[in-house]
Amino acid sequence: MSDEIEVSKQWIAKAKSDLLNADNNLKAEEIPFDTVCFHCQ
Repeated sequence: MSDEIEVSKQWIAKAKSDLLNADNNLKAEEIPFDTVCFHCQ
């Protein structure tokens, strides 16, 4: 597999993780909006 494809897959995995973090934080009792915004940028 080419290096470009591998790097792309790593970026996609990181983006999925960021979205999961944002979603989990939005479900918190006290929402850390700065953190949610950071993970969504």
